[in-house]
Amino acid sequence: MLIPHPDIGYIVNKVFLFQELPRQSHWTIVKCVMHYLKCTPDYGLYHNAQPQPSRLVGYADTDFSGDLDNCKSRTATKQGCLMTSTTVAKLVALAESTKETTWLCRLLKSLDAEQELPTIVYCDNQAAIALIKYPEYHRRTKHIDMKYFAICEQYENRFMDFQYIHTNEKIVDTLTKSLPCDAFQRLRSLLGLRQFTKNEWETR
Repeated sequence: MLIPHPDIGYIVNKVFLFQELPRQSHWTIVKCVMHYLKCTPDYGLYHNAQPQPSRLVGYADTDFSGDLDNCKSRTATKQGCLMTSTTVAKLVALAESTKETTWLCRLLKSLDAEQELPTIVYCDNQAAIALIKYPEYHRRTKHIDMKYFAICEQYENRFMDFQYIHTNEKIVDTLTKSLPCDAFQRLRSLLGLRQFTKNEWETR
C-alpha cells in the first residue's frame, strides 16, 4: 500500500538538492528520515468526510530572504525575484496561491465536483491581507508589481477569501521549515496524519 507522507516533504526536498555531490552529513540525514519512517509504519492521512458544502482551503507561506546564497524568498518553490519586505514576500506567496487555486477549481469542475463556497487561503501576515481587502492602501505600495494585485479581483468577486492565522497554527510549516519536535508533531496531527489501528488498516 502506498502511503503519502507530506510530513517528510521538506527534509526530502533539502536532501534532494545535494544528490549530485552528497556528503556524509547528507547520508546521516537520509538515515534519520528512514528511521522516522520505520518508527511510524502505521501512520497515514486521515480524511473525515462531512455532509457539508465543498470548500478548498489553502495556506500561503514564505520565508523572507531565506536563501542565504542569493537572498531570495521561498514559498513551496523559490521565488524568482528579490523581496523588499516580509509583507511583499507574503503578497507574492498569496498571488501564487491564487494561481494554484484557480487551477484546482477548474479541475474540480471538470470532475463535476465544483465547490460551492469561496476558497479560504490562510496567511500569517495581516499587512498583506489588508493590501488585498482594502484598496486604499495601494497608493503606498507603488513599488509592488501590479500583477500581484490580480488577487484583489478574486477577493472582490468572492472567488477567494483571505484570512489571518497565527504563525504557530500554520500547517504548511511542516512542508516549508525545519521544526522542533513538539511543533512538528502538533502540526503533523493538524495536517491529518495520525496513527491507525490494525483494524483500521484492514478496512482501508
